[in-house]
Amino acid sequence: MMKIAFTSCVDALDDSEQNVWGRVAATEPDVLFLLGDTVYMDYGIFGERRLGWPRKASDEEFANTLYDRYRTQWSVMSFRALLSRVKHVALTWDDHDFAWNDSRGASTEKRRAVSPEKRQISRRLFEQFRQVLTSGAAAYPPIPSLAQLLEGPYVGIQSVVDIGNVRVVALDGRSFREDPNDVPDAEMHGRAQRTWLAQQLTGWQGIVVIGSGSVMSEGKESWDRYIDYGWLLQKARRPTIVLTGDIHRNATPAQHADLVWEVTSSGAARPGIIGGVTGNFGVLTVGDNVQASLYSRADPDGKHFKLEF
Repeated sequence: MMKIAFTSCVDALDDSEQNVWGRVAATEPDVLFLLGDTVYMDYGIFGERRLGWPRKASDEEFANTLYDRYRTQWSVMSFRALLSRVKHVALTWDDHDFAWNDSRGASTEKRRAVSPEKRQISRRLFEQFRQVLTSGAAAYPPIPSLAQLLEGPYVGIQSVVDIGNVRVVALDGRSFREDPNDVPDAEMHGRAQRTWLAQQLTGWQGIVVIGSGSVMSEGKESWDRYIDYGWLLQKARRPTIVLTGDIHRNATPAQHADLVWEVTSSGAARPGIIGGVTGNFGVLTVGDNVQASLYSRADPDGKHFKLEF
């Protein structure tokens, strides 16, 4: 049996204690899957972090700010304690930790488009953060120079790891995302990443668990606004669970096709008067059957769902 704890939306600036991680640790997960917005470059309409401000920042300011956000999150003691107890860490990003609110790497809309330089900076600093989390580093490394951050070709942050009979896939839903309002048959992950994902799906005989920052349906940036949604439902040949975040709440598991379930948990440590919530996480248990459990501060014992394929 294997347990995968998952959640999204974490803000160390507004919640420096993040008590949620102690509750996650109590479920004794084998894997921690962070589904995006693990730091917040922007949030709210007032103050220094108002929505969209990083778009106008210099590359150097953007890099220094994002680096400080990641280092601050890593420094949260409850988070560090959980990292020391899990065997594996997987993570992806969403808009607030990719660049800014509703940012898209292949956008043609000025307020959503991320420059090649900022995309590269963001990728490099995400990779540094991921390396620290997955290696159990005792200290956070210094920020690379701006020249180092900008060097090399741009590639996505998608990743895969096989754990027992479970293939864990983290998708990059930001680097290659187009604008569904302006582009016919808009793509969320890009053709090359879909080809890569098809290989992960067809070359595996066990269960596939996919992590995505965006929910699959009925959202302003959900999968069903892109060609990727129907594509995944057709390509899934093995039991596939898509873990999603972003929406600052947990959502009852939804079956999108015979072999595709979605389970959403969001709002781990993102307090605030407007749209804020803390204490939400989920646990996916894979054994003789598959169960999804969703926890919140209001429901510490959780709600439990059996996923039938």
